[in-house]
Amino acid sequence: MEEPWLYSANNLARVEPSGPTELVTEVIERPSRRAGLGDLYQLAAVAGTALGAYHGYRRSGSVSWAFGWSLFGGLMPVFAIPLAFAQGFGKKKGKS
Repeated sequence: MEEPWLYSANNLARVEPSGPTELVTEVIERPSRRAGLGDLYQLAAVAGTALGAYHGYRRSGSVSWAFGWSLFGGLMPVFAIPLAFAQGFGKKKGKS
């Protein structure tokens, strides 16, 4: 008697697929959506990252400050962008 887990080449030829065999051709369309507050925040975060990096480097001349400002601008663009402009966007520290 042959074990159920042992198969010869002849037995493998007779195995049939266990799932559906027809090709699925219909396309499932995603419902359309309008741009929302999340999209606006994401755009502000990207802009805050770029503006923060520029402002941090120009203000202090340091790559570390550029990284810090870009991180601040990406995580909290609502605060970082107005603060950068209030400090004189890209102006050296101490010069108004």
